[in-house]
Amino acid sequence: MKNAIRFLALISMIIAVFSMAGCKMAVMSAEKLLRPPKSGAEVEEAIEDYAGESVILKNPVNASSEFTSSLNLIDLDYDGTEEAVAFYTVASNETDVHINVLKHIGDEWVTIGDFSGYGSNIDSLSFRNLSKGMKQFDIVTTWSYIDSKVLTIHKVVGEGRRADLRLICDESYESMGYVDVDKDGYYELFLINGDFSDRTKVPTAKVVKIEKYDVLNIGMISLSREIVGFVNSYCQETNDENIPMISVYDYVNADGMYGTDVVYWDSRKASLNLLHVDSATNSAFSTLRSTPVLSCDVNADTFVEIPVQEPIVGSSVNEKMYTSALTYTKWCRLVPSGEGLKLDEAKNYRLYFTASDYLEIEKSLVSQITVSRNTKDDVWYIVTYNPEDLKSTEVLAVVRSVTHENTDKYLTDGYKQLSSTADNKATVYKITEKGRSFGFSDSDFVNTNIVN
Repeated sequence: MKNAIRFLALISMIIAVFSMAGCKMAVMSAEKLLRPPKSGAEVEEAIEDYAGESVILKNPVNASSEFTSSLNLIDLDYDGTEEAVAFYTVASNETDVHINVLKHIGDEWVTIGDFSGYGSNIDSLSFRNLSKGMKQFDIVTTWSYIDSKVLTIHKVVGEGRRADLRLICDESYESMGYVDVDKDGYYELFLINGDFSDRTKVPTAKVVKIEKYDVLNIGMISLSREIVGFVNSYCQETNDENIPMISVYDYVNADGMYGTDVVYWDSRKASLNLLHVDSATNSAFSTLRSTPVLSCDVNADTFVEIPVQEPIVGSSVNEKMYTSALTYTKWCRLVPSGEGLKLDEAKNYRLYFTASDYLEIEKSLVSQITVSRNTKDDVWYIVTYNPEDLKSTEVLAVVRSVTHENTDKYLTDGYKQLSSTADNKATVYKITEKGRSFGFSDSDFVNTNIVN
């Protein structure tokens, strides 16, 4: 037993050495050493003694959580002895999840802090040394209940039997990420929040820094008032010294349209900035789209690209001609520049029929084709386009949305099936002889189960 204690103390000292180096490697070292305690039954009994009734240990439910155990040991305060961090509910109220931290004092586990959480589920758990100059791991937990999310941060205060668990942060959020915008080796938190039940409140994005027991807001920006919900978000660090952080988020506006905005940190101004995607980018006009095509890493370079809409010249809806009735989707990557952040085209053009069905179009062909759509029959026609002779067109391909019972009829008529959904719908397409000689092939018509 004494040898085991010496070994654990040695491991804790190694963790402390990495922490004193003031770098994010300290986090990784601790993560590798975290484990469920062999004395798990003793810890559970101690919690039951504290709670006064039987308990049910709870695990973080998000598969992407850094730690998914209901019970972990870690030396939070670098005193050479590991604390136990546990989540539980009591039999009389299983919807109220608690976080409980215990110290091993003498021969027993003693609760030094017990807090009721902010939801019926623990979404995620991580341990981070967030405060420069403090040799301590913070307990970072996210909680969820129906459609609300809350972030909490707890620290251990004091030593031995005088130790206590302090809640230093409880923050509602829609999306969060760890960033190091000031490059000091310690993480800050990037948060996006929006209270959509109150239309007088404007969604916001901010960066907060933990300094000992204080939460400092070091950067904040208001987002569009038209946003009524967030659909998707990414937060990424970059290697650029002027723009160390980029956040991309997809949203729904009051008109039911989907859009994408970009928030980034500018180190020269020490502030958050919002990139408005518009014609000033030279190639991008808008990200607003009727189909839920979401930002993602389309070219597998580990960075997120955003879907930008460009008008299809000569396109029409229900036989009414417009110059920009329909749009292509161009995937653009975000590039730091001397003036901030710019968009750079990364992929070919795509014409989306649904969120997962699209036609990939070579850039060289874009000026030679246009699109008409019949919304009544849910049919798309891809046709040749000549601005000097608008009446002389040839059909290159036809795409239809049909019911499952009618699919075979179209397949026998030369169509091919692109996709099928659970709501009795299928997408079928046919490339005409003119279309194949023009350059279209079956590989250009794509279906993916990943919404991109």
